[in-house]
Amino acid sequence: MLSSMQGKDRTICVVCDMLVSRKSHFKSTFKGKDYFFCCDECKSAFDQNPYNYTLG
Repeated sequence: MLSSMQGKDRTICVVCDMLVSRKSHFKSTFKGKDYFFCCDECKSAFDQNPYNYTLG
């Protein structure tokens, strides 16, 4: 499971479920929580409608 691979330095891109570094340049903050992305396309999709990718 990808969730078991998450750790201090890694997390899951909420758009495509890819494992990404928390040092990624592709980052957004929504409701006080940081989200990291594998690429600009995933970040843009999230930024357009973060409610699609979070519990709101």
